[in-house]
Amino acid sequence: MAAEIEKQGIILLKEEKIQEFNRWRLKNLNVIPKLNEEFSGKNLSGAFLNGIIAQDVDFTNCDLTRTNFTQAELSRSNFKGSNLQNAILMYAEMSDCNFQNSNLEEANFMWSKLRNSSFVGSKMKNTIFVEADLTNSNFKGIDKKNIFLKFAKIDTVIWN
Repeated sequence: MAAEIEKQGIILLKEEKIQEFNRWRLKNLNVIPKLNEEFSGKNLSGAFLNGIIAQDVDFTNCDLTRTNFTQAELSRSNFKGSNLQNAILMYAEMSDCNFQNSNLEEANFMWSKLRNSSFVGSKMKNTIFVEADLTNSNFKGIDKKNIFLKFAKIDTVIWN
């Protein structure tokens, strides 16, 4: 029964019916969606994806504007070329992710684990990494003046 309920939510996401998905999500707070499908090029803007499990998922070229990924498990997922402007990614597990050439303006990665992730070519303005773990991540070419790094772990981060 729980698997069938979860499948209903995933179908709504795949069909980009975000308002319906968000209503479904609020009615099924005890269901933790596990995404293992490709979402490349989808418009998931404003989706309540907090707490989801989406490891190794392809989110390339997605519109994820204002999407809530709080406490999501997203390790090894690919966000290349995606728009994550104003997205909430607090407390997310995002090690080994690819954010190359993404729009991360005003995205909030506070307290997230982003070890070994690549941000090369990404657009950042007022992007928040306060207390995030960025160990071994690649920020080559990113201007530190456009991001908030207070108390972030930036050991061995590549900047230039």
